[in-house]
Amino acid sequence: MNDTAKKEPAPARPATTVLLLRPGKRGDPSSKLEVFMVVRHHAIDSFSGALVFPGGKLEDADGDKRLRARCTGAAALSDDVLKFRIAGIREAFEECGVLLAHKRGQKALIGAADLKPIESKWRKKLADDEASIVDLVDAEDLGHESPGSPANAAWQNGNSPPSHAATNPFTRRGMSNALSATFNRRSITQHC
Repeated sequence: MNDTAKKEPAPARPATTVLLLRPGKRGDPSSKLEVFMVVRHHAIDSFSGALVFPGGKLEDADGDKRLRARCTGAAALSDDVLKFRIAGIREAFEECGVLLAHKRGQKALIGAADLKPIESKWRKKLADDEASIVDLVDAEDLGHESPGSPANAAWQNGNSPPSHAATNPFTRRGMSNALSATFNRRSITQHC
């Protein structure tokens, strides 16, 4: 018999996941979907090299009250739900260069041509904690929509390592232009 006491799992940290999908044929919503995933860095302790959806843990700045004023549809959301959604926007930009935002006063998401200078200036700063999502949104005069409805699921692996997080996925339609450059430039796609 093993005398080693069973370890209690570490509490899950709040996190969010962004499922980036687009039709395989531009303009044909009935075509097979392309799924955007990233490969976890080889130097990460757990699950290195795994294919994952962009996402990660919430940061304090994700809940900054100033972001609510920049979010279309935020009035219907609690502060907690909005914080998860903003974290998803930030994580997608940090991890894979997809910015689910628009210039204030416009409806279309920022396309590839307008994204390049924003990415060059802000992506590394966000990833290195030298700037926050609030800094980016204010400086670039961005707005964002609530990324959509919760995907009616929350996932947590009960046998996960202590660094793992419970995640809440969200969905959003109409991202083809915003995703086009990223899908074609540095992604792994799978038709389903």
